[in-house]
Amino acid sequence: MKKKSELVHAPETIEGWFSLHQVFSSTDPQAKTSAPRRDAYPDGWSGVTQLIGSRGSVMFNHFYPSLDRIAEAERQTIDAAKAEPIYSFLSVTEAGLYHITAQLAAEAEKRGGEVGDEIYRAEMGERIRAEKESDHIKRR
Repeated sequence: MKKKSELVHAPETIEGWFSLHQVFSSTDPQAKTSAPRRDAYPDGWSGVTQLIGSRGSVMFNHFYPSLDRIAEAERQTIDAAKAEPIYSFLSVTEAGLYHITAQLAAEAEKRGGEVGDEIYRAEMGERIRAEKESDHIKRR
């Protein structure tokens, strides 16, 4: 049986912004030029790029901090694109807290506690808050 220090724990993560890419195909020249190149909103942005050498002719990119806002942008684009949707994918930026997770697991073992106990959760919450406020995470 493995000792506690030999166990591997999944790292905590901080989710960031969501990104939706929508690829459309169209023979209508307006589909390529009618959408703005980049629309900035207080909570994110959307933009369009002409594709070359692809089955699609344009790609809309949406970057927002919530899935609700992404869904809204997706609906608006489908309604306004004047084009046939052929492909889309959604992703999320994520910051892994590998070092912090390992450090807090080791500290829990040293004090006779366990990963996920009250002290661990409280410290992890504080570390996540501090990490979210760091310049590194804000730039992501």
